[in-house]
Amino acid sequence: MKQVANNKHLFALFVEQLPALHGTLNFKDADLWNRITRVLRLHTGDHLILFDSKNSLEIILDEATFASKKNIVGEIISSKITEPLFPTLYFYPCITKKTDFEEIIYTATQMGASHIVPVISEKVQRKWGGDKERKRLKKIMIAACEQSKQFALPALEQPIKLPGIALNKNDFGICFDAHGKTFSSFSQQESNKKNLHVVCGPEGGLTDKELNLLQIKGFQKFALTPTILRARDAAVVGLGILRTLLNN
Repeated sequence: MKQVANNKHLFALFVEQLPALHGTLNFKDADLWNRITRVLRLHTGDHLILFDSKNSLEIILDEATFASKKNIVGEIISSKITEPLFPTLYFYPCITKKTDFEEIIYTATQMGASHIVPVISEKVQRKWGGDKERKRLKKIMIAACEQSKQFALPALEQPIKLPGIALNKNDFGICFDAHGKTFSSFSQQESNKKNLHVVCGPEGGLTDKELNLLQIKGFQKFALTPTILRARDAAVVGLGILRTLLNN
């Protein structure tokens, strides 16, 4: 948890598009103003991070913010261009029940997935919810970015069937599977690949046919624990292990 000088938590809030960055920030956004003043109950002089899909900036809130009902006014004290974590992470979670799938998407966003591609495999038991589900998941991804201060919002792609997953020549593919090799064999050479593609199966796992197909495409099977995990937990543990190894 990052702290500012007055020992208050430094909140981060998403904006669809930040205005041009100058010494002072002044723009209208009624919903954001409501979150700042009525939900978070921030005050004059409090620090705040605002970010969109390209930039993030830290501001000190000006008293003019609280004298209006729409305007966000503050002094910009730092700004950064948002850069995705390396390597680029393409995550392919098989669709699970909605509550679990939402947690999987939240986790993938926290872990810096740059692309999330929902997958329809043989054991998937529900249909994709279309635009309604996409909008719901975007809100979840934004919340994950705000909480984790990982400001690169993933691209949420259209669902594909598992045979549609493919690797390029210089990419590295991983599939979580209880019968795979351990991550102790994950080498530095593999972690230096430009793009990392990760498949996480549904409840009940992928079929032998699907696992064989992924192996033919170049994916390697990695086991997460000595036990069998739920799909939701496999995503949390697996992406956490990967980010730890890549960070080291």
